[in-house]
Amino acid sequence: MYYHDRENKKETPPAGITREDIEEGRVIRLHVPKFSAGPRNLVPFWIVRDKDDPWRFHDYEGVDVAEKTARRAEQAKAETRVNMDEVKKYLLEKLRDGKRYSKNAVQEAYEDIGIGRNDVRRAIVLGIAEKHFEERELPKKEQRGALKTYIVPVGAEDETTDEPQAGA
Repeated sequence: MYYHDRENKKETPPAGITREDIEEGRVIRLHVPKFSAGPRNLVPFWIVRDKDDPWRFHDYEGVDVAEKTARRAEQAKAETRVNMDEVKKYLLEKLRDGKRYSKNAVQEAYEDIGIGRNDVRRAIVLGIAEKHFEERELPKKEQRGALKTYIVPVGAEDETTDEPQAGA
């Protein structure tokens, strides 16, 4: 049993609990322990003391952890899509300037793009998976060691070479 405070970002109170209830300390979270070999109940019960009658309580069933995790995953994916748009703008701008970037080079340019390195990495991975970016083969004269491909937004025209592009 825990008193719920507003600094707690892990547990989301149900819709019926107000910010006023939390700030005045009337909200208690009750977590049921796991018994024997049964499945663990991850959904806490919420108990709120009535504002007018201190001997009266209201109970609420908590938000399912799987539902909350799915909601967080969707928010993260939406943020990654915004970052993907930033990476796409950056790549198109550099392509117009005649520069080609490998996946690793794009990740190293995170400061120029204005987002974190891991955010750039996630945006590239999601962009390739959802066919927003593609890897193309570099012209033979630009290939060095393991560097054989560069990344571009799908459908982008590469005017930096006279050689035909893969898939064109």
